[in-house]
Amino acid sequence: SIWKNCLRRMTKSRAVIDDAIWNDMARAHPDATGLVRRRVLADRPYDVFAAVEQPAHRRLLVLSVSPDGLVLPAFPETRSVSTQVAQIGAGLLEIRVRLEVPEMTSVFTPFIQDVVTNVGLASTGQAAVDALAARITHWKCLLSGGSEGMGPDAVQGLFGELWTLGNVVAPSIGMCEAIQAWTGPDRALRDFVIGGSAIEVKSTHTRPPAAVTISSELQLSTADLDGLLLVAIEFDAAAGRIGMSLPELVDSLRSAAKECEAELDSRLVQSGYLDLHRRHYVQRRFVVRHLHIFEVGERFPRIVPQSVAPGIGDVRYRLTLGACEPWVLT
Repeated sequence: SIWKNCLRRMTKSRAVIDDAIWNDMARAHPDATGLVRRRVLADRPYDVFAAVEQPAHRRLLVLSVSPDGLVLPAFPETRSVSTQVAQIGAGLLEIRVRLEVPEMTSVFTPFIQDVVTNVGLASTGQAAVDALAARITHWKCLLSGGSEGMGPDAVQGLFGELWTLGNVVAPSIGMCEAIQAWTGPDRALRDFVIGGSAIEVKSTHTRPPAAVTISSELQLSTADLDGLLLVAIEFDAAAGRIGMSLPELVDSLRSAAKECEAELDSRLVQSGYLDLHRRHYVQRRFVVRHLHIFEVGERFPRIVPQSVAPGIGDVRYRLTLGACEPWVLT
């Protein structure tokens, strides 16, 4: 089947940013004053460095570009991260992204990994600078550090995606490959992309009739896919020690993902999950009562772009799971 043929997923090589980069530089140059740098992107018309400002041990990312014809975008301001532009002689401009609040290190590291990955796709200095500004904007809420955590709907949605990752996707393709296939943190159209196929995850409570909300006419479209699965999870509310909390599920996945735990942590932060908010999530527990896996086919009940009249947009609808039974998979 297409699901057996799409288990391999090619990934682009990229620089890996983790705590060890900054810790190694700080230990190697304990008596230095100023910036200690390590290049993390080369062979491009710009340079990107991880850096430590000594003796304060402040962590930075430095993007060095030519100022010729460069148009600087507006860089969003956040509580945790500052962005400074410095002219280095006549032929070089440096944009320095610095961590200002040490308590936000758990956010800064995956943020910088995301920045380096996206900036590394740029073919010009201008494109690199624009990508940097775009990623700061994307991460602004988390970098502001004022959130008390995710709301109930976001917690349930993330639990559903992570449960699917650990119990549906990873057993088929491996844990690290499943984490790489998880596109939910990118606010992508589907939650998992494996080769040319995709998985969309929906979670709901066990109250009849069981139904899930489809957020757009594109979400169940298969026009650009080899195949699409809809995974619908029915939860029961739980109390006491019954069921599992979101932090417990995260801990379980981390234990199973030792070789790619940094990648998992990065994706969790992008999803809005921070360990500093664990206390807000421990009381809410989930019991999975029913798991439905449907193969979305030609006659599957759905709204798709070709069925929507011109002028209609922002389509959102509820799909009753009972109507999908002819397409159920084991």
